[in-house]
Amino acid sequence: MKIDPWVAKDQMVRVPTLYDAAHEAGLKTAQVDWVAIHQAHTIDFAFPEDPSAGGIIEREMVGANIVTADVIAHFGDQNIFRRDQIWTDAAIHILRAHHPNLLLLHLLSLDTTHHTYGPGSLAGEGAMAFLDSCVGRLVNAVKDLGMENKTTIFVVSDHGFKAVKTQIDANAVIAGVGLEKSAWAMPEGGYALVYIRNHDRSIAEQLRARFAETSGIQSALAPESYASLRLPTPAQNDQMSDLYLAAAPGYAFANSRGGAVSTTVPSAQGAHGYPNSDPELDAIFIASGAGVRRGHTIEQIPNLDVAPTAAALLGIKLPEAQGRAITEALTPPPR
Repeated sequence: MKIDPWVAKDQMVRVPTLYDAAHEAGLKTAQVDWVAIHQAHTIDFAFPEDPSAGGIIEREMVGANIVTADVIAHFGDQNIFRRDQIWTDAAIHILRAHHPNLLLLHLLSLDTTHHTYGPGSLAGEGAMAFLDSCVGRLVNAVKDLGMENKTTIFVVSDHGFKAVKTQIDANAVIAGVGLEKSAWAMPEGGYALVYIRNHDRSIAEQLRARFAETSGIQSALAPESYASLRLPTPAQNDQMSDLYLAAAPGYAFANSRGGAVSTTVPSAQGAHGYPNSDPELDAIFIASGAGVRRGHTIEQIPNLDVAPTAAALLGIKLPEAQGRAITEALTPPPR
């Protein structure tokens, strides 16, 4: 079992998004390598994570000699730093050619580097410097287009990282009690989701007890505890699991493929997916440009506040959003 990023966005996102609301308000929307956005009908211009030769933006970029058709055809063969360069090229091209009101750009090299070498590594610091240059290119493009006074740029992230010394294979635990045909685990770094055929509660309780005594597993939660993590139950969302496993500090869930429950990693690695109460999971939020108070510092905010703040700057509503607009960081609108 795995997370399939290529299913339609409507199967993965259960509420209206910022770009949905912007499109419905008549604004032009664009995305480059954004997540959970496949087949999103409210995106007007897209250069996806896996571009294709027939894509509109891809063809425009090939025609403008920004990228070659061969690179598009073998995009996945490019290393992640080269892909981030091309995704930045695509964002700049969309700005120049189509002037969207909302542009979403996702860059991946820091995530990849932290997974491979761990947070705080020299490689991670180098990746941040590289991504600063990508953002700088985007800022310069906005200036070159004469859009500086009406453009706002957010620099955000969805998670931080924790160092990992030991990996846990939850499926090896399941196999150890002979239940591999009845249950399976999907590892996601700091947590793992365990699915059980027919939602059998007796199997769930048996596994929960075994996971609770497994070294490196901090907690094994049943659906009645999901509300504390702001997660849906299987009854509320058929994609949700029957058990939720949380890793202890220094541990992460992975498929070791060797049959061992616990494996020491040979060198520093990193993972995310831990509870958002962990300060090492705190992420960045920078806002700059039109509508933002210059030099203003805000305290820690939940990620839930980012989309309502962007919506306020766009002059649109997000009635189902649980967060709030960070109005104290925004300049008053002109009278």
